[in-house]
Amino acid sequence: MIHSILVILALLVLAPLLSWLPLSAMAALLLMVAWNMSEAHKVVDLLRHAPKDDIIVMLLCMSLTVLFDMVIAISVGIVLASLLFMRRIARMTRLAPVVVDVPDDVLVLRVIGPLFFAAAEGLFTDLESRLKANGL
Repeated sequence: MIHSILVILALLVLAPLLSWLPLSAMAALLLMVAWNMSEAHKVVDLLRHAPKDDIIVMLLCMSLTVLFDMVIAISVGIVLASLLFMRRIARMTRLAPVVVDVPDDVLVLRVIGPLFFAAAEGLFTDLESRLKANGL
């Protein structure tokens, strides 16, 4: 509470003095604060150890923020991250045979993993190949 009051008082008292400060000095101050906030060593560590999909999303968002606008960058980043997540989850879904006593013209399979629209194409392809392999 006391800190916020001191910041407001400093802002009110020192704000008129900022008009005497050259814009180039304020720009340098802004760049130094931004550099210290960025924690570049953590970004380098992230680039070394993060999955490629996450690195692509991060670099794209950073580039779009610099080139266009943060709203555009966040929107594109969310859409791309969602698509990459759906692709990764769809690859986890597979069919596995279930051992049960059934007639020869019956094939019993279990879906392992999440069953959703992005996995449907791969499951249908796998199902067709299993049906052809079993002569059904």
